[in-house]
Amino acid sequence: MGIELSRRAFLKSTAATALAAGAYGAGLRPALAAPDLAKMDALAQAELVRKGEMTALELVDAGIARIEQVNGEVNAVVTTFYERAREAAKGDLPEGPFTGVPNLVKDLDNLKGTRATSGSRLFAENISKETDPLIASNQQAGFVMVGKSNTPEFGLLGTTESLLLEPCRNPWNLEHSTGGSSG
Repeated sequence: MGIELSRRAFLKSTAATALAAGAYGAGLRPALAAPDLAKMDALAQAELVRKGEMTALELVDAGIARIEQVNGEVNAVVTTFYERAREAAKGDLPEGPFTGVPNLVKDLDNLKGTRATSGSRLFAENISKETDPLIASNQQAGFVMVGKSNTPEFGLLGTTESLLLEPCRNPWNLEHSTGGSSG
């Protein structure tokens, strides 16, 4: 029996990932902002861009700021490409349902020209030569990739604790596991 994931649940998880897991608790509660992006799903964030209430660059910068705010403690984002993301956000993004929304690529997936380690010391210096179809379709939907998320080695373990990338911490309780296959 497979796990069923509703469209809304998927979108909410994507938005949370884009904002470094929306980390709450353990002193990581975000400051309120107008609008409070951490409480918005990816469709609502894209609507801000569509309506001209925020630019894609402002949305990407907010996502980057959130990552910088919490990542030191949670280690969810293991590779960043902020300048690449900012350049993409300044350019002509595809008009899709998620235009301008910052997102992360799991470190098991390839995004051309970025580091792809699969959480393994064997691939610590590996640079992707192509973009995986799933990631390309996310980009066509308008997502702006800002970095890579932590993963256990080859995505095999039930916890995100590779020797290369170090443990990813649960943002609600830093002493607990995030689980796997990605932190």
